[in-house]
Amino acid sequence: MCTNETESAKLKVVLCIGAVGKGGLLTPCGLCRHVINKLSDGKATVLIAGGHFLHTQKNLDFLYKKMKKFTIKKLYPYPYNEGSWD
Repeated sequence: MCTNETESAKLKVVLCIGAVGKGGLLTPCGLCRHVINKLSDGKATVLIAGGHFLHTQKNLDFLYKKMKKFTIKKLYPYPYNEGSWD
C-alpha cells in the first residue's frame, strides 16, 4: 500500500470508444469523469472515439470515423470538492 501520494500511479491518458450512431461521440459519464479527475490530479487527456456498426455477412465491426481530444478539466470543469457549509 502506498502511503505517499507522490509514489502512487496517476492516469495520463484515457480512451473512450463505443457505438453511438453515425457521427456521434461517446463521452465518459459524470462518475467516470470524477474518477478520471481524481486519479490524474486533474491532468488527464481524454480521447473520445465514436463509431457505428458495420454489419456484413462475415463479421460485425465498428467503424470509428471521429476522434476528439479533451483535457479532463474541459470535460469536468467543476469537480466535486468536499467542502464545508461554514
